[in-house]
Amino acid sequence: MQQKIKQLQPFFLRNAIIAAIGFGILIFIDYIVEGSFFDGFQRHMFTYSLIIVGYILASEGTLLIDKWINKKLSPRVSFKFLSLYKILTVIVFYWALYNIFYFLITPEPFTRKTLTTILISIIYVFLIDLILIIIRYKDKLQKEKEENARLKEEKLKSDLQALQNQLNPHFLFNSLNVLISEVYHDADRAVTYIQQLSDIFRYVLQSSDKNTVPLAEELGFLEAYIYLYKVKYADNLQIDIDKQLWQQPFEIPPLVLQILVENAIKHNTIMPDSPLIVEVKKEGRLVSITNNLNRKKDTFSTTTGLGNIRRRYALLKNMDIFVEETQSHFRVKVPLIEDD
Repeated sequence: MQQKIKQLQPFFLRNAIIAAIGFGILIFIDYIVEGSFFDGFQRHMFTYSLIIVGYILASEGTLLIDKWINKKLSPRVSFKFLSLYKILTVIVFYWALYNIFYFLITPEPFTRKTLTTILISIIYVFLIDLILIIIRYKDKLQKEKEENARLKEEKLKSDLQALQNQLNPHFLFNSLNVLISEVYHDADRAVTYIQQLSDIFRYVLQSSDKNTVPLAEELGFLEAYIYLYKVKYADNLQIDIDKQLWQQPFEIPPLVLQILVENAIKHNTIMPDSPLIVEVKKEGRLVSITNNLNRKKDTFSTTTGLGNIRRRYALLKNMDIFVEETQSHFRVKVPLIEDD
C-alpha cells in the first residue's frame, strides 16, 4: 500500500501544482475582463473547477500519448516522423477535449472573456505539457546515463577479471619447475621462493575485486614477481625500479606493471651476452617501463595485455597509455591515478 502511494505521489504533486496555477490564471482573467479579483471567481466556481479538470486531463493525456507513441513507434520510425506524429495526435486530442469542455461549460456564443480564457488556457496547457515532457526526457536520459554507468562498471569488472585470469598459464608451470630445482640444490632459497610465489597469488586474489590499488602495493607485488624470474635468469635479467615511485600517493590498476614486465621477458631473449634490462621509473604523472630489444624470432605478439590495459584506463578515467618503439628500445607509459 505504501509503495502504491509512493508511486502516485508525483501524479498528485504535479496536478496540484497545475490546479493551483490554473486557478491563479482564471482569477487573473477575471481581473483583466471584469476588474475584480474574486467576484467573478465566486460566481463561476463550478465552471472554473471544470476548466481545471480540463487542464489536468490535457496534461495527463499528452503524457500518455507521448508514452504510448514512444512505446509503439520509437524503434521503427525516424525521430522526425515520430515528433510530427506526436504533434498531430496531441492537436486532435486537444480539439476533442476543447469541444467537450466548451459545450459543457459555456454553450453560448463567444464573449471577450471566453476568448481570453481559451487563448490563455491553450498557452498554459501547452507550456505545462512542454515542461512535463522535458522533465520526463531529462529523467529518461538520467536513467540511461546511470544504466550506461552501471554497464560500464560491469564491463570494467569483467575486463579486470579477464586480465587477471590471463596470468600466463605457463608461469605457474615454469615456477614449479624452478622450485623443484631449488629444492634439490638450495633448500633455504626454495623456501624464499615459495614465500614469494605465495605472495604473488595472494595479491592476485585480494585485488580481484578492486579497480585500482595503491602504487606501493603494486610495486611490492612486482618485486615478488621479479624475484621468481631472477632465480631463473640471475644477472641476465636486470630490472631497476625507481625509488621515487614508492613514495608516490597514487593508485594504479592492479597487475598493470606485472603484465608490462612479463611482456618484456616473454618477447626478448635473455642470455649472458644479451641481458634484458628493464627500467621502471616515474615521469611526471606517468610510470615508464622501458626495456632494450633482443626480440625472439619465434614469438608472436597478440597485444592482448596492452589492449586490456588500454581498455581499463579508458573505462576507469577516460585515459590512455603511451607506447613507443625504436630500433633498440620498447617503452610503455601508464598514467598514475589520484586516490579519490
